[in-house]
This record gives sequence, C-alpha cells and structure tokens, in this order.
Amino acid sequence: MQESLISLQHFEKLLGPYGLYQHATKREPNLAEGYCVDDNARAVIVLLAYLEQFPAEKNRVEKLLHSCFTFIQDAHHAPGTYYNFRDAKGVWLTHDVSEDMYARLARTYTYTLDHDTNNDRKKIALELLIDLIPTLQSLTAPRAQAETVIALAKSPEFTDVATTHIQNLLALWKKESTPAWPWFEGSMTYANALLPHSVLIGLPLAPNDAQEYLHASAAFLIKTTIQNNIFTPIGNIGWYSRDGIAARYDQQPIEAGTMFDFLLAYHAKFPEKVSTSALIAPYKWFFGNNSKNIIMADVKTGACLDGLNVHELNQNYGAESMLAYLWAELLKRKYLKP
Repeated sequence: MQESLISLQHFEKLLGPYGLYQHATKREPNLAEGYCVDDNARAVIVLLAYLEQFPAEKNRVEKLLHSCFTFIQDAHHAPGTYYNFRDAKGVWLTHDVSEDMYARLARTYTYTLDHDTNNDRKKIALELLIDLIPTLQSLTAPRAQAETVIALAKSPEFTDVATTHIQNLLALWKKESTPAWPWFEGSMTYANALLPHSVLIGLPLAPNDAQEYLHASAAFLIKTTIQNNIFTPIGNIGWYSRDGIAARYDQQPIEAGTMFDFLLAYHAKFPEKVSTSALIAPYKWFFGNNSKNIIMADVKTGACLDGLNVHELNQNYGAESMLAYLWAELLKRKYLKP
C-alpha cells in the first residue's frame, strides 16, 4: 500500500510572486514581512526531499522548486554576498544579513548537487557554491560553522573548509566544556543540535578525541531536552546558561526539526547511544507529545504553529515552522518506515 502524500497545501498558500513568504498571520501570508533567503533555501531542500519520495508529483513540485531556487539566485548580488530580505513588492533590503544564512545556502547547494535530477539547476548550484567558498571560510559564528561542516564535509572538493571549521568547533569545546557542562558554549540557545551534528558529520576530518566530545555533548543535549520521552527544547525566553535553569518556553518548531535530523544521523552510526523513545521524541513533539499536550502540525495542510508559548499558543503558521515540520515528516518516512 502506497503511503499517503505529505500535504503542500499551506506551502502553496505561502508562495508569493517572488518566492516563499516568511511569516503568516494565522494561516494567511503576512505581506508586510516579505520574504527571506533562509526560508527559501530551506524550502529547496524540503522540496527536493519531497520529490525523492513522491516522484509522481514532479510537475506540481517543480513549480514551487523553481520559484524558491530562483529567489536565492536573485539574492546573489556580488561575489560571495547575498541579500537576505525582500519586501512584498520585490525590493531587496540591505539589513540583517547573517552568517547562518550563508551556511544555510551552502547546505542547500550541496543538497541540490547530491539530490536534484535537474542538471541545469545542479550546474547553477555548483557555480554558486564555488562563489560562496571564500565567504564560508571566513565564518566565525559557531552554528554557521557547524552547518557549513554538515554541508561540506562529504564533498571532497571542499573538505578543507569543513576541516577548518570542525577544528574551530573542537577548540571551542575544549575551551568551554567542563565535566558538569559538556558543551561548546557557555549557554545553550537556538538550533543546539547543529553543534554535535557537525561533529558527527565531521568525524572523518577530525582527531580521534572528537568522538569523545560528540558522545558527551550528544548525551548532554538528550538529557537536557528529553525527559520521560517528551522533547522539551530550550526556550527562547531566557535560554540555558551554564549557571542557570533551562528555559522551557517559548518552544520553536525548528528545534524539533534540527534535533530529529541529528538523532536520526547519530542513531544510524551509534545506535546504542540513542534509545528508540528518545529518537522519535522530537518528531512526536509536533503531534502533542510535548509539555502542553498540544498538536502543532496540521497534517491536512502541512502547516505548523509557530511556537509553544508559556500561556498561549502562537496562532500563526509561518514558513520556518512549516518547513521544520515537513522536513521532520520526510525524514521520518524515509528512515523510520513502519
């Protein structure tokens, strides 16, 4: 029996004339907030993964894919540099260009090279990736370095960049970690799973002791965010400092998506390190196995609520949240088949 399709209804609703709108007011696109490269780059990966699982949907998905890939192409405005934000009228804005955005683009381009069947798009992705390398070499933010490692560590032409960044992250570990705080920084903030995930992917490029750091940080992350088989990500109201208490709210869907992505990869290489209940916990977060027992994902439309807050839900269904859910759903169906 063929598995049912994953709905792209909300994705299509958030698609504007230039790409995927980044925010929504409830279920309608928030035109005032326009577009961003981050979400369109994530969308390319999600759509390529979708096509792998549902090739019969190619005509429908290619229209969405073309729009999102063209958006990130158009954001490139000078060698190695991009705009991030674009208003609803199509005007590019010059503020808030982050290192995370550049690392995310690298991951999108390498994913395109590895998974796309469109040779023209792959050619463009390779050209844009080569152009981006000097910028990637200069990254200093830990999560940007981590995502760059995930993007490039398995690409022979670019392993020197990945090696530099994995060495930087391991140096950060040696500086910041203690027996009571086996972590890369003095606080746990957003997308924490990217850090051990990068060490996992970068193991072939790293010294032998990197595996010790991987297991220690992974165990700490799992222990901190999964209790009684419920995933409770670090909340963005206060985060979790070395000498503080882990914030429980606001919880973001992207945390569940990145954690599930990491745990699947970690379990595949070190199955004894991740229990079955812990492995599936971030995915189940989307379906009410969370601290509020609230279903976040709408299977019928592919939408996802933007956050699990202290007193009430964030009632909006933006692009980042939707993409986090869709990515988790695609990963689950690919790697945890019933």
